[in-house]
Amino acid sequence: PFISLYINKNPNGTLAKIIHFDPPTFGLTANAFSNSKGSYYSEVDVYRRRIKKLAKLLFFSSSSRSFSNSSTFEAMLESRSKEVFTLEQALAKATLVLAKERDTRNASFGDHRKTLEEFTRQSSTGPGWETLNFTTYLNELATLYHLPYRFNRSDTIIVGNVGYFEKLASILSTTPPLVLHNYLGYKLAWHWKDATDNRARYIRLWHRNRAWGITRMRPLWKDCLQSVTDTGVGGEWAASRLYVDRFVAPETRRQASEMVDDLRKAFSEQILKGNNNNNNTAWLDEPTQRKALEKAARMRFIVAYPDWLLNNTALDQIKFGFTRKAEEEADHLMKAVKRGYFFESAVEASRQQAAIPLRDLHLTPDVVRDFPVYKPVSVGALASLC
Repeated sequence: PFISLYINKNPNGTLAKIIHFDPPTFGLTANAFSNSKGSYYSEVDVYRRRIKKLAKLLFFSSSSRSFSNSSTFEAMLESRSKEVFTLEQALAKATLVLAKERDTRNASFGDHRKTLEEFTRQSSTGPGWETLNFTTYLNELATLYHLPYRFNRSDTIIVGNVGYFEKLASILSTTPPLVLHNYLGYKLAWHWKDATDNRARYIRLWHRNRAWGITRMRPLWKDCLQSVTDTGVGGEWAASRLYVDRFVAPETRRQASEMVDDLRKAFSEQILKGNNNNNNTAWLDEPTQRKALEKAARMRFIVAYPDWLLNNTALDQIKFGFTRKAEEEADHLMKAVKRGYFFESAVEASRQQAAIPLRDLHLTPDVVRDFPVYKPVSVGALASLC
């Protein structure tokens, strides 16, 4: 709810990986939160009411409280919901870059390479500076996920929108603990609404109806399919394997691979042509020609799908992290997955999945293993399977 942390490519090295810190995603855009009484009033009002509806559901689902329409209860619910909204509004507005901050000599927006120590120090310039220590934060994750390494103050990360993190400590330190508790509960409940019963999903339908005119709830099976195939979870590759088994003949892949190889040969032959009147590459000097040939020779083509996709063991290891070592490290999490406890099991499985990119952070990059192409969703594989 406060920080978006993910692993992505290192801008200074195409294959190397690095941790990125960004502001999180909010329920509305920062502009909407900033103009809540202006042009975005209707959109913001619907969102406020969504928070209140979910708060009411959580209040009565978390204990044996009986339903009450008393004015006292309604006033309390309104107050608590407003506090949650106000906190999210403050966080979202902190992402905005003020005109005076757009000076390129002191830009706070965009990606910045920093050490964890520099990041902590820059985010500790105002009230509440002691709230955030990003080296400690990452090491707590390393302990939680049983990572085989720990982080140091000198480790380099990428920070997006430094201005947001400069304001974050102050916002957290001046917000009452009860409000932080309620905000975390709201964000957690909304994130996991599809793993609960239909009551939370009906609140989503109500919000979509008021905001965009949607009148029908999306079938639960579509939500389940999306959960399985979301980028980063690995399920999209399992779906791709089913697609390949059913629709992609080995001969088709072989012919396409030959075509691509012929194109590379033609490219190299064009570079090697003599310096004559019919030569279209006469403008290339010898060093440039040599580099072009070397580049062509180093090109790696993966047509249709990588070989490991057809190997069940490799697929489990590469995209789901199911190695013997990973199983041992995550044994305490797997034991928490219990029949009949769907929500709790889903949360624990998600936590285990989140550990995989961090566990692989320092692995030597492998072009074939990391196969950077479109997911099956982009090419219609899932539509063909349904």
